[in-house]
Amino acid sequence: MLTDVNSTYWGTILKEERYMQMLASGWMKTAELKPEWTAIPEEVTELAFVGNSAVRKKFKQVVVSKLMDREALGPFRSGREVLEAETAVGLEFRSGLSEAELDAFIAGNRSGKVYVYRVCDARTTDEIVWHHSKENNVPGFLRSTRKTDGGVRFEVSLSNAQAREKKRRELPKVPKRARVVIDLTLTDD
Repeated sequence: MLTDVNSTYWGTILKEERYMQMLASGWMKTAELKPEWTAIPEEVTELAFVGNSAVRKKFKQVVVSKLMDREALGPFRSGREVLEAETAVGLEFRSGLSEAELDAFIAGNRSGKVYVYRVCDARTTDEIVWHHSKENNVPGFLRSTRKTDGGVRFEVSLSNAQAREKKRRELPKVPKRARVVIDLTLTDD
């Protein structure tokens, strides 16, 4: 069950439905690429991914993934560098993009570089509620609350989480199976 969103979850907005689908698959995309390096605090263990307004028309759920490292890999200045890092021993990840797509992504950013944040154990959830607004449309990593005005970007829907937990508790108890011993001793009869 999702718990303290204020300290353990950060969120980000994705601009393509296929990115959300690849993340949700759990293996087609196991990294998030950002043009700027972000220091992620130690208490952050999960990233919540939500689509922008166009993506949400088709992919309505939030994808939550466990953050593998707080330190980003990179910076990478070309698609070739990212693809080489994807297969490096101990760093294996999938960006979900081809070399040409990676080059276009890097060239399209003012920084001219990209950082890779590795994730795993992706799952879709309806327990995180994202508050969509013009002010809440930044593609970088976001805390659940805005520093300036205290507004909430996203939060755990306690009613969904609590209802699921209550239902889990109400499931009938399954008795432990009796231990059966079979004697397979051979005799000369």
